[in-house]
Amino acid sequence: MIIFAMQTYLKIASLILTLLYYPAFALSEDDVTDGQELVSYESTVAPLLRKYCVGCHNADDKQGRLDLSSHKAMLQGGKNGAVITPKHANLSRLVRVLNGDAKPAMPPEDNAAPNDSEKELLARWVSQGAIGPDGNEPPITLVTPKIELKGEPTVPINTVAVSPDNKLIAAGSYGEVVVYDRSELKPLLSLGGIPGAVNSVVFSTDGQWLVTGAGETGVSGNVRVYNVADGVLLKEITGHRDAVYSVAISADKKQIASGGYDKQIILWSTEEQSITAVLDGHNGAVYSLAYHPNKPLLISASGDRTVKIWSLSSFKRLDTLSQSLKELYCLAISPDGQYIAAAGVDNRIRVWRIGREAIEGTNPLISSTFAHEQAVLAIAYSNDGQMIASSAEDGLAKVWQADGMRMLRKVEGQSDWIAAVDFTNDQRLVAGRLDGSLGEIPVNVKVGGLDSIGQVIADVPSDIDYGEQPKLEELLRVAELEPNSTVSTATHLTAPAVGTGVIFAADKKDVKVSADDDLFSFDAKAGEQWVLETNAARNKSPLDSKIEVLGADGEPVPRLLLRAVYDSEIEFRPANSTQLGMRLKNYEEMLLNDWIYINGEVVKHFRARRGPDSDSQFYPGTGSRRGYFDTTPRAHPVGQPAYVVVPYPVGTEMPDNGLPVFTLNYENDDDGQRKLGNDSRLTFVAPADGKYFVRVSDVRKQHGEDYKYELIVRRRSPSFSISVGGGNPTINAGNGKRFTFTANRIDDFAGEIRLDIEDVPPGFMVTTPLIIQDGHLSTEGVIYAHRYAKTPSADKMWGKITATAIIAGKEVKREVGQLGKLTVAGHARLLTHLIPDDGSELPVTKLNELAREFTAIKPIGWFTSGESELSMLEDMSLLASGPNPDNDRYLVKYKGDGRMVQAIRLEVIGDESLPGKGPGRGSENGNLVLSELKLDLAKSQTPSKTQPLAIKAVRSSFTQEGFSAEAVVDGKPEKGWAIAKKEGEKYVVPDGDGGKRHWLEFELEQPVEFGNDTILTATLSHSANADHNTGRFRITTTASPIPVPDLAFGEPQEITIVAGEETKCRISIERLNLGDRVSFNVQNLPHGVIVNDIGLNGVLITEQLNDRTVFLASESWVPAQRRSFFAEATIDGNQCTIPMILNVVRPSGIAVREDSQTDAGSE
Repeated sequence: MIIFAMQTYLKIASLILTLLYYPAFALSEDDVTDGQELVSYESTVAPLLRKYCVGCHNADDKQGRLDLSSHKAMLQGGKNGAVITPKHANLSRLVRVLNGDAKPAMPPEDNAAPNDSEKELLARWVSQGAIGPDGNEPPITLVTPKIELKGEPTVPINTVAVSPDNKLIAAGSYGEVVVYDRSELKPLLSLGGIPGAVNSVVFSTDGQWLVTGAGETGVSGNVRVYNVADGVLLKEITGHRDAVYSVAISADKKQIASGGYDKQIILWSTEEQSITAVLDGHNGAVYSLAYHPNKPLLISASGDRTVKIWSLSSFKRLDTLSQSLKELYCLAISPDGQYIAAAGVDNRIRVWRIGREAIEGTNPLISSTFAHEQAVLAIAYSNDGQMIASSAEDGLAKVWQADGMRMLRKVEGQSDWIAAVDFTNDQRLVAGRLDGSLGEIPVNVKVGGLDSIGQVIADVPSDIDYGEQPKLEELLRVAELEPNSTVSTATHLTAPAVGTGVIFAADKKDVKVSADDDLFSFDAKAGEQWVLETNAARNKSPLDSKIEVLGADGEPVPRLLLRAVYDSEIEFRPANSTQLGMRLKNYEEMLLNDWIYINGEVVKHFRARRGPDSDSQFYPGTGSRRGYFDTTPRAHPVGQPAYVVVPYPVGTEMPDNGLPVFTLNYENDDDGQRKLGNDSRLTFVAPADGKYFVRVSDVRKQHGEDYKYELIVRRRSPSFSISVGGGNPTINAGNGKRFTFTANRIDDFAGEIRLDIEDVPPGFMVTTPLIIQDGHLSTEGVIYAHRYAKTPSADKMWGKITATAIIAGKEVKREVGQLGKLTVAGHARLLTHLIPDDGSELPVTKLNELAREFTAIKPIGWFTSGESELSMLEDMSLLASGPNPDNDRYLVKYKGDGRMVQAIRLEVIGDESLPGKGPGRGSENGNLVLSELKLDLAKSQTPSKTQPLAIKAVRSSFTQEGFSAEAVVDGKPEKGWAIAKKEGEKYVVPDGDGGKRHWLEFELEQPVEFGNDTILTATLSHSANADHNTGRFRITTTASPIPVPDLAFGEPQEITIVAGEETKCRISIERLNLGDRVSFNVQNLPHGVIVNDIGLNGVLITEQLNDRTVFLASESWVPAQRRSFFAEATIDGNQCTIPMILNVVRPSGIAVREDSQTDAGSE
């Protein structure tokens, strides 16, 4: 209380002192005399505020939530309230902080501050009433000091555009656009008087209009439309709060888009010269805009490092492309509208493919190219879409082949930076430079075929058939002859042969480290393929071998060149030499199947990182990672540089792209395929006829008398073998089990392998054929048992497997074996299904819905736990009436009628007396929630000795979403069975079999005799939802089992996905006796197709649901194919669905792979 009183006293004292003491320049109303001149807001106050205050207090920044850029905004004040008290300058916070009488004093230290006379003018204006502008706020003008030039000014060209008829060039600079005649590059029109720098010019598609984007920095933006024929200004549009950096015009000329430093994109109607929409979403300046040529889309690039795709129908953002690392300055759309290219400060040109609907996730990045040493200033597509031109702050312009981003030409020797580029129809490049010069550069390149960089090569050589080769034990063995450490003393082998030796320098016997190397020579002709490998560690030798191929001059023979196209590095943690995954920087740019060079090791990208907290995975996808081009996997520290590389033949000229080019020689330490352990292996393709030398050494430079080895030189003989995982399966009826085929690829055979399965008994379905894709090691299939399948003959091995591949142009078949014995087990707690997400029915394995005849049984007594009453109707149903308790319980007894009972059905029946004429007593809609149904059997002589009936399965005619039929027998009273359906915002009970009539059916484990001396007691509990008691019901029974359907399977269901886009399917389950959540993994998708937005637990179906939509996303490069895939539940022994077919098709206009195989399912 004392502290509060003291604070109040100080505040009052401060106010009194303020009123008694006026600062030197805070004038009171009495100081304003009739003879004083009024201070003008427009000419005096607004310029002063812009000079000293608006930099921090404007519509964009609003420090302290205060905007001083307009009179209206200033009167609204800031977070501390009003800053102007008209006619009371001494009480106005704005005047007091300028005078230093209020804290914090403004402007801040080190900032320019108003002088005494300027403060006096501001104070006088407030005292005169702080009168604002007369009418609309005046346009903001830039106040700058006048600086006398000491020489001729340079007027940079900021933007250029070529007219659609190819006859004109428009070039924009400060305050002016000049239109040139292309034929002689002579000015035809000079469009002057434009405020600020002209940053963007664009012709309309008919060539009649020229649109300019300009503005004064920190003041306002300006958009103008000129008539090209005579230069007449047709329209002028203002609205941006800062300079406009880019403009675009729609094909029909009805709309102009502009973007600039104020981060906004404004869409203007050219007919009404009014704003159609404002697109907010960028967090940085909007530097470039482009309309899609044939879709209602607008593309923008910004200093916030993103490209955004906007719908011109809804004016909403469709996607954000965020792979760029720094600010983006420019973008271009290919003439066919399929691709977006964008570039900026991180020196890279990225290209995305636009999906059919352009929605999020359908616009994949297809290339990221390190293009320049400095920031990229401008890019443009050629009119045929085959080339992209770029210019940058490194002073270079480059021309790229759009398909594959291979550099076609580098333009050097320019007088200044090329700030703007555009293509002419005759493939010349128009360049506008910062020194004000304008010129045309002939491209003079041929697109297609081989270019100056050459042909990209494959990771393994083409297969050659050398015929039957001798076995290893049949090869000639040649012992080394010391000395043999030079090419002149090498031991010669007549290949194929085996050289034997010891890495041991006898004269340095007592020294552990030695330089002893053994050389062997062999002759080879150009193009011949040889496999060189050592056998040392496998024979328990301590030698850690390394082999190298040398030429006649004793120098290593180069294998290929690796051209880095963009850089990365290892982050977060180091990587050992075996792990499949690493975390690489800039992972967003890495595409599947990219080669990545890491300190001498080359790996291949198998699976992309699924976010910042996961690893990129490398081939082969399982086991230890493989080194490609016979490089040796090794350990790498955090920060180790890594590069995405493209392999080219030796001798290819590599135009500089600012990144290194690596030369790989024919050498190997440890087998890159991880088959030989520490022994060495490489595939050698002779570049020319001649003698070659193989150097064998210890990689550690160690030696010893027991460092023995064999050097095997043999013909490459590509082949394969297949192993089977998951054979002799035990399969739960109504589900499937996964099996795996794994290929052992021999001598770099990388081709596709087809596996066919035949001889499968009735009631079973197996995935066939299956495809092991090029370069992959495995494929997965399903053996599926019909719901009513029985175990076939145990004396037979089922499922004959045949593998087929094309090697060196010839078909090669292998008999693999059988799947083995098939055993059918009982039902799991669930049945699994994979179906199209189009309302398709579940497959034939769904519980049989064939009708059976049920007969009502008559109740002989009943009891309710509450005040409700039950009465029997003519159809032997019981109808509830009277009060409706929150949680009622019914106990009903039925007398046996001498029949056998296989199944019992609880029928709930709608009634006129019940809410909504439904079968339940739910107050709004006649719904019910039955928590538990207990069925007990007893003899009439001993009614207290009851025996519960064993239930095998429960099914229903209809179940409300979030509830389940099985819940009535799971012993959990908080769950239950309900029958409402959501329609709009309400839940209603749908019509069933003859009105609002539904049922629960209980299949008994064994038929029971319902004799005349038998009493059946049914207990219905309603504890899950208040007042949702059953309203009308009856019990019926049948002696008939479910009719067994035909055990045949129909054709596999199918969905289609366009490469680069998304599709969806649905996983559905039937809960037989399962209330838990279920997690699924989707298996055997084509490489490059993934489950999108998957969680850490896979595809999850929660306890309340029975199905889940699954979204599949495809990379743009995935070839056309038909491949089976399936879903596997990670519960109850990993139950699998019947496979579906995924039909991958190529986008229209892009070639379809003709050799695609079918990977389907059959009986």
